[in-house]
Amino acid sequence: MHVLTVTMSRKLEKNVHDSLERSLGIERIHTMRRRESSLYPSCNYVQPSQNSKSNEFFDWREQFCYWSYSLIDHYGISRKTVAISLDLFDRFVVTMRSSIDYNFALLTSLTTLYIAAKIHTTKKIKLNTLANLTKNRFCSQDIEKMEIMILQSLSWLVHPPTVEDFVCHFLKLLPAQVGTKVRKEIVDLLLYKADLVVCDPFFIEYPTSLIAYAAILNVMEYEIDSDYCQNDYLEIFLGDLYKALDCYKDRAAVKIVRDKLYNLEVPELENEWDF
Repeated sequence: MHVLTVTMSRKLEKNVHDSLERSLGIERIHTMRRRESSLYPSCNYVQPSQNSKSNEFFDWREQFCYWSYSLIDHYGISRKTVAISLDLFDRFVVTMRSSIDYNFALLTSLTTLYIAAKIHTTKKIKLNTLANLTKNRFCSQDIEKMEIMILQSLSWLVHPPTVEDFVCHFLKLLPAQVGTKVRKEIVDLLLYKADLVVCDPFFIEYPTSLIAYAAILNVMEYEIDSDYCQNDYLEIFLGDLYKALDCYKDRAAVKIVRDKLYNLEVPELENEWDF
């Protein structure tokens, strides 16, 4: 009898603990979304299809993005660094009132990558390393001057919540019954998509929380075998996300992003290092 009582007590404690963790997780997501909307709102770029100058600029941006991935992979730095770098890049560029040429955009990209790596990673990228990669277009002093310009323009707001951040917090709401193997598969799929969306200008105007939510819906619906992750667990998970995000699956913006994610293609790049 005593053993049964202890077992029931432990189960009750676990249920209370799980419920508390879920509530805390949802509150963390609410906090991130408040920061996202108040401090790090989505950029309002002109979309590439609207004029030739935009097309040219977004070609540059994509080139810089994949070059950044190549560099941080070479140095073994977290890929989230590129997402942060591009967020700084986008928010800085939209503050510029004059047209931007290639050299200015390149220097901005180098500098935002330098800032992101310096602040968010333990492995640093040296200024002279970045300058040398541009084949003497810029020197270390150029990057340092641009760094001050960017930080002042952005009011030192250099900790944006990324798609990866939201994905990781969302997945903490997965029921404990979802097995380790399935969790890993879900994480791997979502982090891969988080990397891809950084380089595509289509996603710039959408909040990172919405992109992460849309990616999760796609992965759960199209890529995870229901035999390995029971539907009732998924319903609990998606219900908690609904509470955290206050948005339905049929919200127009979510549908648009889901469709784009579903049809997203990996570009073939001949030489990411060629400026």
